Amino acid sequence: MDLNKDRHILVKNSNGDVVENDSGAWLVMDIKDNILMYIDPTKELLEFFNIAKLEEGEPCSSQATQSSSTVLCPRWDRTAINYLITFYKENINNFKSTTMKNEHVWKIITDKMRDSGYNYSKAQVENKFKYLKSRYIKKKDNMSCRGTGESPVVFDYFDERNRRKP
Repeated sequence: MDLNKDRHILVKNSNGDVVENDSGAWLVMDIKDNILMYIDPTKELLEFFNIAKLEEGEPCSSQATQSSSTVLCPRWDRTAINYLITFYKENINNFKSTTMKNEHVWKIITDKMRDSGYNYSKAQVENKFKYLKSRYIKKKDNMSCRGTGESPVVFDYFDERNRRKP
């Protein structure tokens, strides 16, 4: 079956986990014809939905989801991370708002990510940002004069994040 980015989405439950049947096939929706179908998670399907599939015990980031005996890790390329940082900055005042819950703001950011072609769950978006923020803080702390001889912390997105404090 030929999948199309404008037409097919991976169905996830409210926790952001991939919906699968008893045999491990994933639920995919054709949004144009409103058809649901189960598809075996082949290498091509993983690449299409930008997911890394690791065996249990292999390292993965905090936004992994458990699926039977494997771990599914969304891949975050540089463009996706830059979108995340941009959308966070656009919504910084919403996070400070007393009338809007942070959960709703993360959903807004997740929807913007989806509109930009990145199909991550709200939990994956929030966890990725929290990870990036912790790396940013670690990098900022590491830049101070301490003389401890510790090796410098590397954070590829320091320049993007340093333009405005989190």
